[in-house]
Amino acid sequence: MTGEIAVAAVVLMREDGQTLLVRKRGTTRFMQPGGKPEEGETCRQAAEREVFEEIGLQLDSAQLTDHGVFHDHAATEAGMTVVAHVFSAWCDQPIAVAAEIDAAVWVDPTASARQSESIFGKARCVDSKGESDLSASDRTQGARRPSST
Repeated sequence: MTGEIAVAAVVLMREDGQTLLVRKRGTTRFMQPGGKPEEGETCRQAAEREVFEEIGLQLDSAQLTDHGVFHDHAATEAGMTVVAHVFSAWCDQPIAVAAEIDAAVWVDPTASARQSESIFGKARCVDSKGESDLSASDRTQGARRPSST
């Protein structure tokens, strides 16, 4: 079987530069909160819903910065490609694991290249310029900090 699996993922960031990763029950890899859109739902709506379901954080659409679409081979479904719509948001509230989430951890994505590679793996970015590599430092560029007003 070949095809695509659409998902929405949210890179949640704190002022100290750390980002949140979650591990779903029965898995060993950490990832950003998110999941598959439900029927009739946009990826942005799916991102908001999944973050609330998984960690209890209520996001509003205006808080999400859209970082584009990323493609990778599905780890658990042979022949399938994951098409991830990636957003970011700042988080200054406590989180609580819920739903299918077993663990959550705040990490410094710049701590080491080895840590970034083991957590994020290789990702490919497709934008208006075509396909290009995405480094760990590129993942949060362009994210808007919350205004201090």
